[in-house]
Amino acid sequence: MSVVAALATTIPACILEAVLGRLLPLFLPSTGGDTTAARAAADQMLAAYQPRTEDELCLAATIVGFTLQALDAIGQAASQEVPLTRVLRLRSGAVSLSREADKARRALTQMQKNRQPAQPAAAEAEPQAAAAPETAAAPPAQPVAARYPGRPQTEADRQQDLRIAESIKRATARASGGPAAQMPVPPAVTNQWAVAQPV
Repeated sequence: MSVVAALATTIPACILEAVLGRLLPLFLPSTGGDTTAARAAADQMLAAYQPRTEDELCLAATIVGFTLQALDAIGQAASQEVPLTRVLRLRSGAVSLSREADKARRALTQMQKNRQPAQPAAAEAEPQAAAAPETAAAPPAQPVAARYPGRPQTEADRQQDLRIAESIKRATARASGGPAAQMPVPPAVTNQWAVAQPV
């Protein structure tokens, strides 16, 4: 994918053009002076490093520039017409350029490892984190008889326990996304009233 197309929404066009413009002269000799082909080649070389920010784009351009200049120096040093002293200088320059390209490559790799996680993943985690307190915060409801052991049971107590049980059913159904009708009444409520009812 084109770097210009991928970064057009996040990086100003003038920065993209400046970076591509600095790389064009390195590709023009191999394209016979065709600026469109040279631009496409520079774009493709940058895309291989998957830059997403201005810093990453500049590091990718540095890697491409140093690598191509190192290759050019090696090519010139291979010529039979170049004096030995110049051959040695060209080779030394190629080694230095390769080292700098490697440094930039390591810096870019580290920068890309340290990227912030994508926003959609964080957005998916938020609803789960928000749902957890709802289900875990509510303590289990106790029937009136369990809360007040010596008190005689009344019809009002039974109605209150049933209302609490219905409220728990609705809250649990909302948390799980299912209908409230499928949630059973807590056994603590039903068992307590089966024992407490007068014969």
